[in-house]
Amino acid sequence: MNDESQPEQDAPSKPLLVLLIFILFGMTFGIWTFMGGGLIENIDRLNNHHIYVTSSNWWLPLIVGTPCYVALIALAFLRLFNAATDKRIQTCVKIALFFAIPALLIRVPYGFLASHQLKKNGYSSCWHYSSPSIYSPTVWVKSPQYCIESTGLVRHDLLEWIDHLSNGGHDTSPEAVRQHATILLDARDAERSSPY
Repeated sequence: MNDESQPEQDAPSKPLLVLLIFILFGMTFGIWTFMGGGLIENIDRLNNHHIYVTSSNWWLPLIVGTPCYVALIALAFLRLFNAATDKRIQTCVKIALFFAIPALLIRVPYGFLASHQLKKNGYSSCWHYSSPSIYSPTVWVKSPQYCIESTGLVRHDLLEWIDHLSNGGHDTSPEAVRQHATILLDARDAERSSPY
């Protein structure tokens, strides 16, 4: 059998292939933009001793795995333009697997390494500020006193306020963070109890 032969199975429809290309491209762009950006931003926060940093066990593995998506995009383009041969399909699949497998394998060690590094720098995890979503990053604070209980409803506003402090809140006391959290919670309670 010739390696350059056209695959005999029915190819997906062209609109479906175009949709697949857009979805895979969007995922790749999103990973590099949000996860890559988050990783770089939080390395900077850690180096500047900000009050908090965020860390996700998925950031680095998904970034390492993006060539997998690129290989699948290439495969979809080959199918779209009727240029997919058995050899080209096998090459795309091999490239995708070459990057997907290490991405999956480094997830757990990367999570342990990131946690160890944050603890080594004096940070502790703060579940009150962290989203329960599996892909959301965990928030780490430079001292347990900065982790204010029962602030889950206003965590985004509180972290945004900390982001706007000079030096990332490096000179801000835990009591100042607690006071601002109380202000945010009181405002939220007043908003919820308002009839209009």
